[in-house]
Amino acid sequence: MSQYITRVTRLSIMREDDAIFSETVTHVEIQDEAAGEYIVIRQINDQSQPGEVVVDGDDWSAIKAAVDQLLAESKP
Repeated sequence: MSQYITRVTRLSIMREDDAIFSETVTHVEIQDEAAGEYIVIRQINDQSQPGEVVVDGDDWSAIKAAVDQLLAESKP
């Protein structure tokens, strides 16, 4: 019988009063397309260009901490 684990693969960085779908929320996630895991930073922001991530200086330390956490938990 297979063993199961619970694994965190996505963190959402937001202000306390933001909804998860807010354009100010930044999602950091582990992705894998069969060539090894990597980190994706994603936002739903109508003001940014495709492929662009907009970071407020006040948010950077929380975003960086989330990236560092998921990098430490990702598989090589």
